[in-house]
Amino acid sequence: MAKQQKKKGNPAPRSAPERGELPHPLTFFLSEGERRAVLARLRAVARDRAAALCVVLEVERTGVSKDV
Repeated sequence: MAKQQKKKGNPAPRSAPERGELPHPLTFFLSEGERRAVLARLRAVARDRAAALCVVLEVERTGVSKDV
């Protein structure tokens, strides 16, 4: 007789993060050329735009990996 496999249920959902742990959006408007230039500069610093922006502006990131 073939062994019956135990069905694995879905994992329990993670608890919701605290409000202070959620990221906050930052939005501003640029011309097409400015946007291209900013994105190129950020891309040269890091793949993650938020991380690159913080590096360029010398802002210490809290609560996230320091890997850039």
